[in-house]
Amino acid sequence: MVKVNSGFLNPEDTRRTLMNPNPSPTQTDTNDYIELARRLHRNEGENTPLFLVAGLLLVAASPSTAVDAVFLFGYVAARMAHTWAYLTEQDHEMRAACFTVGAALTAGMVIYAGTAALWH
Repeated sequence: MVKVNSGFLNPEDTRRTLMNPNPSPTQTDTNDYIELARRLHRNEGENTPLFLVAGLLLVAASPSTAVDAVFLFGYVAARMAHTWAYLTEQDHEMRAACFTVGAALTAGMVIYAGTAALWH
């Protein structure tokens, strides 16, 4: 927001401060650069907690190192690809493909942990 001097969410953010020496009512106008960053942060904030829970369940199931690596590194790679797709403004299909891989790996972690708990 400081970089582009707009995209502030709240009117009180446009007050004169050390970081905002020249306030303007236009600072609350939307800005594509800021909105992209907001969407990216919101998306990560929605998906990371689910991954953390699934990852903890997976680790609690004590799988082999190879299984751990496929699920955990695969998820991280899928999220990095999704972030790249967002930052480079790829079309929805590209972002959806990356998201789907991450979501499938998260579901796979939960399923693996669940079956391990049922069989032991």
